[in-house]
Amino acid sequence: MRMLSIAILCAFAGIGCAGLRLTQPLKSASDDWTMQGGAPDRHHTAVTVPQLPLVRLWEYNAQGGILATPLVRDSIVIVATLHGELQAIDLRNGRRLGYEKLGAPITGTPALNGTIVYVPLSSANGSLVAFDLRENRIVWQAIAGPIESGVLLERTNVYVATLNGSVLSFDARTGEERWKASLGPQKDRKPIRSTPAYVAGVVVVGSDDGTLNGLNAADGTERWKVRMSASIFAGPVIAGEVAVVGDVRGEVVAVEIASGTVRWRHEAGGPIYGQSSSDGVSVYVPTAAGRILAIDAATGAERWSYEGSSVFNSAPLIAGDRLYIPSLDCTVAILDTKSGELIDRLTFDGRVKVSPVIWRGYVLVVSEDKFLSAFVHKGETP
Repeated sequence: MRMLSIAILCAFAGIGCAGLRLTQPLKSASDDWTMQGGAPDRHHTAVTVPQLPLVRLWEYNAQGGILATPLVRDSIVIVATLHGELQAIDLRNGRRLGYEKLGAPITGTPALNGTIVYVPLSSANGSLVAFDLRENRIVWQAIAGPIESGVLLERTNVYVATLNGSVLSFDARTGEERWKASLGPQKDRKPIRSTPAYVAGVVVVGSDDGTLNGLNAADGTERWKVRMSASIFAGPVIAGEVAVVGDVRGEVVAVEIASGTVRWRHEAGGPIYGQSSSDGVSVYVPTAAGRILAIDAATGAERWSYEGSSVFNSAPLIAGDRLYIPSLDCTVAILDTKSGELIDRLTFDGRVKVSPVIWRGYVLVVSEDKFLSAFVHKGETP
């Protein structure tokens, strides 16, 4: 594997510091992880299936808290921090290549298109930034309202949801606002912490007001709305013809994307704060009660459940017939997707609150509150 050549704009040789400039485009591949969930439907399914057992290759200290999922392309890892930094890391050895400060905390996961990173900021002004990693500059910056959920990128369109209770769409090339949809009347409007998903011309997003909303991607008009039992913090996942999401009371709902018809409802037995994942057959739901449920995507029937020792509040990662489950008990449990049987476990010094990422043979895991670890199959380097 050829490492992308990077020139660092740095006053001190040998250390990563402010300023990055890529000398050539990032080469794309099928296993790139360019947004939360890996794709607009937020399925959280890896292309590569690493062999077990896994051993830690390196650990990287970002010097700031990480709540966003790392992005990976062409052996470069992009990490966003609560200090408002974008950091670039060499995937092969865990060395920092450089960083750029954007001025406000980054809570939601950015999206990557070529060498442009679309970054959500937790600030009222200039809260969506398109940053060019190759030219080391801000291409455009839009005022959307504070954003704490992940960016949705679909072709030349960028979608974000804000704490002001609105969903906005921007032209990815120019930053021009295409439309803005406010969920509910102003006096009743609640924050949106749910990361939007996309499929077949529909943007699906949950709200603190307890509704799951289907918006027409072309103009932001309401296509359908489904009432749930409590606030929705988790982002929806697309599983075939349905969007599936859980709320903070523990209700899981599957809604037909085309019509907004509720296909099934399921009681998970505990609050749901993290996004689910799906392989199209099953939906894997994390709960704050320490249970992972495998639910039939078509019927809502429970296939199996796994009892952990602590809170699960982020999406499991699917890799073949294995499920990587981050937990606040400082572990990532690896389960068999068919039976829920525990296969292996990765351990850390801090809690794991971010969904893992797999690129080629590397498994990337963020542990509390600022560490990124890379695991590979024992005795191998991808």
